[in-house]
Amino acid sequence: MVIRGRAKPAPELDGPPAVIVDTLGFEVWQWGRLEPDLWQVALRLVGVENRVNPARKATPEGMLTEVLERLPLLLAHHAAYLDLAR
Repeated sequence: MVIRGRAKPAPELDGPPAVIVDTLGFEVWQWGRLEPDLWQVALRLVGVENRVNPARKATPEGMLTEVLERLPLLLAHHAAYLDLAR
């Protein structure tokens, strides 16, 4: 399955993308599997965001909202799934 952000795809990727998402959607897809639940995903992404863009002052609550906004697109295209928290 190919998932692409808005950046130009690498030439070695072939076939149409399953879904095209924004940068945060890609990060949710890429890193979400490493955490046991969506709250932990939000915490991880807040840490990254605050290192990359300290002026933004991202909060876990705000990031969780942004993560949840991207889930329907990923779920609809079978690019992600939800499971019970461990």
